[in-house]
Amino acid sequence: MDFGRQNGNCRVMENGFVLWEISPEECAEPVLLENGDTDMVVHILMLEGLMKVSWRGTPYLLAKDSFSDFIDGTSLEVHEVLEGSKAYVLLFSQSFVKLMLKESLPFPSSYLLRIKTWPVSAMLSETARIFQRRIEAIAEAFTYAPAHVREQMVRCALWMLIMEVANEHIKRENRYAEHVEAGRKGSLFKQFMKLLFAHVREERSVNWYASQLCVTSQYLNRVVKSNSRRTIHDHISAALTGAVIHELENTELPLSRIAENFNFPDQAALTKFFKRQTGKTPSEYRRDHVLSVPFVPLS
Repeated sequence: MDFGRQNGNCRVMENGFVLWEISPEECAEPVLLENGDTDMVVHILMLEGLMKVSWRGTPYLLAKDSFSDFIDGTSLEVHEVLEGSKAYVLLFSQSFVKLMLKESLPFPSSYLLRIKTWPVSAMLSETARIFQRRIEAIAEAFTYAPAHVREQMVRCALWMLIMEVANEHIKRENRYAEHVEAGRKGSLFKQFMKLLFAHVREERSVNWYASQLCVTSQYLNRVVKSNSRRTIHDHISAALTGAVIHELENTELPLSRIAENFNFPDQAALTKFFKRQTGKTPSEYRRDHVLSVPFVPLS
């Protein structure tokens, strides 16, 4: 927020949103954007040129018509913006995003897993132009909307952008699903995923899932890895983590009860597993991610 207030190319919404327009004339000095100890969400639409950034310690090179979905990090490092580059950077606090999406989650189920694996996507030029028009509508709301309705108009324009992003991920998921469905291996992978989400609370053995599908564990693992580039253990860990997160965010059950519900030997085993997967203990996650502020829908 401090960066946004001090930069003439930024538009700021004080409750947790900054739109930064990087123009061809922008100075290429390195920039470190930090949000203290609180996670933030960053979207970057690259229109021209190249930009080098780091997110959670991983470097990324952003090229023309790329779109980045960075989540669950506290800082974005912009190392270099090459001369002639043009981009939009949208910075959100986690609380701002949660308030916007609390009652509506338009993204497909694979969205979080996909962007955590690789958050930068190359898009078709026409898709990038659609995103560009949506972001320009946000900038126009900041500039031209009357003060008494400006925040609502910015939120509406933001929501339209979010829907476009969700639609792009849905189309990608549908194309992926069509590919996976081709042949017996795709069908077996789909059956495994359905079985996993139905039984992850009580079953975490590769042999159990293989026996239910009437194949060997070695064959099932090859099929799963060829379709998703992840092992069965990876999928089991991800699904179990997601299920535990759901409990932490949507219930007030004590950790000992959650450990019991998920067949962990004890609370310490749950804590060890969860921290290995997320970098936080269940208590830390519940403290940092569950909002006490009620959601107020737009009128």
